[in-house]
Amino acid sequence: MATKIYQAYSVIDAARSRISKSFDEFEKVYISFSGGKDSTVMMHLALDEAKKRNRKVGILIIDLEAQYADTITHLNAMVEMYKENIDLQVDVAKEKKWKRFWRSVSGVMTGVAIVEGVIIYSTLK
Repeated sequence: MATKIYQAYSVIDAARSRISKSFDEFEKVYISFSGGKDSTVMMHLALDEAKKRNRKVGILIIDLEAQYADTITHLNAMVEMYKENIDLQVDVAKEKKWKRFWRSVSGVMTGVAIVEGVIIYSTLK
């Protein structure tokens, strides 16, 4: 069993550092926002950094037409909270609009979905 190695910084500090580096290295920063707990934390962290730098973040929300009413309410509240610092892309995902394929990049399977011209990447390790 592997031994856990503790670092001198917290998980939240590490996340903020990585997000800051993304803003340093990329002209445009994009995140996907589902309204779930994980993407909510990511959106707060990314938009806090965007506000500090007076920048905008591209936000992709895909309406699966199956979200709970409370999720939609939360999505709308988050968009309203950060409206000055976001470029919003909302799409309704319908089965016929999706093209999915997988390819191996350096031994890592990378998923690519194209939704009406919006390209979404994910990686399986």
